[in-house]
Amino acid sequence: MIYSTIAGLLLTLTSVATASALPQANTLESRQAASVSTITFSEPILAPHVISTFPNGTWVENLVPRSEDGNFVATLLSAPEVYLLSSTNAFPPLLLAQFPAHTGVLGVVELGHDIFYAVVGNFSLKTFTSTPGSYGIFKIDLNGHSAGARTAGHGKLSKQLAKGVKVAKVADLPNAGLPNGLTVLNPNTGILLVADSAKGLVWSVNVFTGHTAIAVNDPSMAPNATLSGGLALGINAVSFSNGYLYYDNSNSVTFNRIPVNSTTGHATGPAEVLADQEFANIFPDDFTLDFAGGLWFACEYGHIAYLSGVGAGTFQPDIVAVAGNTTGPVGLTSAKFGTSAEDLKRGSLYVATNGGPFTYGGAHPAQGQLVRYDTALLGFY
Repeated sequence: MIYSTIAGLLLTLTSVATASALPQANTLESRQAASVSTITFSEPILAPHVISTFPNGTWVENLVPRSEDGNFVATLLSAPEVYLLSSTNAFPPLLLAQFPAHTGVLGVVELGHDIFYAVVGNFSLKTFTSTPGSYGIFKIDLNGHSAGARTAGHGKLSKQLAKGVKVAKVADLPNAGLPNGLTVLNPNTGILLVADSAKGLVWSVNVFTGHTAIAVNDPSMAPNATLSGGLALGINAVSFSNGYLYYDNSNSVTFNRIPVNSTTGHATGPAEVLADQEFANIFPDDFTLDFAGGLWFACEYGHIAYLSGVGAGTFQPDIVAVAGNTTGPVGLTSAKFGTSAEDLKRGSLYVATNGGPFTYGGAHPAQGQLVRYDTALLGFY
């Protein structure tokens, strides 16, 4: 996801306020009881494990685990490309799709077995501006792709397209300003919800018919450029769960939810602010839900923090991992939990990075990467 400031963290929240609507587990009480309140920026716990690396200047934007094998489908914002990344580094990044008429790819989801949908359009990383009306939703079908066609080993990525992958545009977004995060609303009817970070609203897209409409337009989603040095980015990441649409707002630094109709995506009640950030140097980007009701956010500087106190409307971060000034993963853009048996055992959280152009004033001291953090070490699982 695109973020709104040069600050950044990977954050996790747990809260009684969200527990009623989020997935639960028997370990929730022990998770909430776990304390890392004494941890500071100088006392990191979790070590990064770099899985895949792209050349300098590569902005890996979004991730989704592939249900078929636990690997990851990843989008690039620095190029109009989508890759398959091995969660174990068993093969180099595999190019699945290219979109030469566009400049980058943003959110991606899986809807049905090996059927992925991605936001594709024109966003300039030089000027950090979007071209409204240039975006569309594309279908990427991996059902015809064979693992036997991959190159084994840890070699460099190839620009040769993978065999057996079918790509097609399913919808145009002519009125969108900056479509960003994606979530599946209704897999049976083919409805996706798309966050528009520039316009501060959510679009519904029927991938079967191509029909698009405004689903939700709430003030809590609106951008406010005065809060982030002139960059207007409101609602960023979205996730539908148990009748609620969960979303963050990069400019206002809030985490919110709103009840929505599971068929249309239209709001059925008022929005709630679940977390309101008081710290000027923490700005949310992408997030993911864990099985115990926790929320993990990805942001820019490469820190990982455990957040509590969400029910009070504010939260206090406790740092559990941190990147150095010039070392370690920076520019965290997306976070998703792994799905393999080994990943579940480790509590493996996979993070995409952009190399830190905002952290380091436009430079890329590190490559875009796929990085793994084993959160089970925190005692949450």
